[in-house]
Amino acid sequence: HLVDRISQRAIAKETGYARNTVAKAIAHPIPPGYRLSQPRPQPTLDPFKHIIEAWLEQDKLGRPKQTHTGRRIFERLRDEHGYKGSVITVRRYVRKLRKHNQEVYMPLAFEPGEEGQVDWHEGWIEENGVQRKAHFFCMRLCYSKASFVWAYERANQESFLDGHVRAFEYFGGVPRRLAYDNLKSAVIQVGKGKDRKLNKRFRELRSWYLFDSRFCNVARGN
Repeated sequence: HLVDRISQRAIAKETGYARNTVAKAIAHPIPPGYRLSQPRPQPTLDPFKHIIEAWLEQDKLGRPKQTHTGRRIFERLRDEHGYKGSVITVRRYVRKLRKHNQEVYMPLAFEPGEEGQVDWHEGWIEENGVQRKAHFFCMRLCYSKASFVWAYERANQESFLDGHVRAFEYFGGVPRRLAYDNLKSAVIQVGKGKDRKLNKRFRELRSWYLFDSRFCNVARGN
């Protein structure tokens, strides 16, 4: 209420508590010592949790300034996936995931040409004095940290495949393996663990250029 500027009525509707209960909780900085035996279900958010988890996993591969905030995740869910819930629910789940994932991992070490990372990023370009939003295909080599970036009007499959071809030409070769978020241009369906049903045209791209692929696990970062 005080941090996110959410009304008491909205909090009551989102949490299922009576408005009197919400008002008492706001008035008393130390709430009663009661905890739910099980996490309260979030039916509005549940269908979108795997998307949030995938975005946060992909953030680990990018620059700190490009990571998703809770509000940015809410806006993308609302605009791109039709999410109808509140921003406070999204922020609460993001905080929970980040707290859970604060674990120590050994840094990854790569051989030359072993692996690259592919993702889309949004930004602005100026064309004929007019600024417009663009989608940037990015491929980064894990060993040398060399990067290739190409701007597209749309982040569709045609641009996705074309970006690979241009990147391979730029680097003068093809990494043995490429790491992805679970992009729709590559993945039709995410199964359990590492199981993925891949898009036909993406399979053909892999077969032509003879590289392997690795996809982020939506539940964990390894």
